[in-house]
Amino acid sequence: MIMNIKSKLALNVSFVILIVISLSSVSIYGLTSVRRNLSYLLATSTPYQVRTTDLQRALQSAVSDLIKASGAPNNQELKLHRESFTRSLAELNDAEVALERISGRSRGIHKELGQTSTEVFTVTEKRLHSERDVQEANTAITARLKEMTTALGLLDAKVIALQKANTAAFNGAFDGSKKIAARLKIVESGKATSEQLQSLILMFQFARERKQAVILKSRINGLLDQLAENQTIAESREMLSAIRAVKQRIAELSEAHAALLIQPENGTLKQKLEATVSELRDQLASVSTTLNQNADAAAMEAASATKRQDTSFTQTNAASGVLNSNATLVASVLALEGLSARLFSVSSDSEMDRLQGEINSVLAKVPNYRNSVEKGMVTINAKAETALLNGAMAKLNGVREILLAPDGVISKVRLIATGNEAQGR
Repeated sequence: MIMNIKSKLALNVSFVILIVISLSSVSIYGLTSVRRNLSYLLATSTPYQVRTTDLQRALQSAVSDLIKASGAPNNQELKLHRESFTRSLAELNDAEVALERISGRSRGIHKELGQTSTEVFTVTEKRLHSERDVQEANTAITARLKEMTTALGLLDAKVIALQKANTAAFNGAFDGSKKIAARLKIVESGKATSEQLQSLILMFQFARERKQAVILKSRINGLLDQLAENQTIAESREMLSAIRAVKQRIAELSEAHAALLIQPENGTLKQKLEATVSELRDQLASVSTTLNQNADAAAMEAASATKRQDTSFTQTNAASGVLNSNATLVASVLALEGLSARLFSVSSDSEMDRLQGEINSVLAKVPNYRNSVEKGMVTINAKAETALLNGAMAKLNGVREILLAPDGVISKVRLIATGNEAQGR
């Protein structure tokens, strides 16, 4: 009976120990589970979620401001986006610090984004600076090319005026040549008639019949009338008086010849006839001399007119060549203006290569056109117009420098285009 009680007590004690052990195990497991769940609840609690959400919102706002800044079209908007980004970055820092206090872990988002923003703002400032320089260069190029086109247009107008003047001079010289030739023909006709008259008068000394003398007298009077109507002689008082004096003495010559025919051996009559013939021939010789002088003067005028005609013709052709070359030069300037305008819409490096090749091709041909114009200007003695050409070419040289200099428009636009192409990728 006693053993039974002891056994029961031991059994009870053992059972109690087992219960205590079981309860202890359950308690330990429960505490561990509670601790683990507490940490989970702490991580997913409302303060943590709020801080995380604040951090995400601040990060999105800062990135958005940074993207807007990178695409700013001008410095004013860049300044506004930079100020907005600075505020967003400060909010991001506050949110990150608040979350770090809860989680005990630093993420370094604020520092990394700050470094990135420095690069973005630097690149954007360079881009805006290049775009501003390119825009100013575009304005300068357009202005200079327009000034050059205006100068070449004025040059064109002046050359056209010179061409008209040379054409008028050519026509004047041509008309003058025709008039001189006509006058020279009249003079030569008078000379021939005068010489013929001298021969006919001389023949009176050898006429042995009355009939021959009558025929000679008739022919001489007819030629004298013809000579008196010659325009050159009619316009000269001295020559016309000499012709009239000769005609008045033809009757005297005829009478002297008739008297000699009656008395052929009369020395006095013979001398009178010879003297009359000599005097009349001398008077006609003086007319011939004057006509020769007129002929020489007309020949000199004809030579001078021919020279003026040749010079005017040469200068007219040279002016036409200048106009053609200048038109080609103007076309090159207009082509260059169009190509320069296309520069500011280039979106890739390969497109810039093609455009630069076309610009170089146009600029390479310009010196030949300029030399052609300048050569023609020397021929037409257009000094003032040459000064216009030199001024226009100075404008073009300035455009060349703006475009092709190492830090020129093409170089800057290429950098902008390369950057845009990289952003597109």
